[in-house]
Amino acid sequence: MIGRTFRSFRGIIDLATVVLLWWLCKRTWRRKESAERLRMIIKEKDEKIVGLLNQIDEMNKVLVERHKLVA
Repeated sequence: MIGRTFRSFRGIIDLATVVLLWWLCKRTWRRKESAERLRMIIKEKDEKIVGLLNQIDEMNKVLVERHKLVA
């Protein structure tokens, strides 16, 4: 009787262990995926900022040229 009960608990414990390991692996994978996604977003934003800074630089050059013509 005790042997059967122990075996049934053993099966439950084994199943719980497998589920726990699966969950931990999935969680780790999601964290890696999330970190990679954030790196990609940061890279895209940096590229956009560089583009905007270039536009500002060009606009400043145009304004300086106009100011020289007026003065």
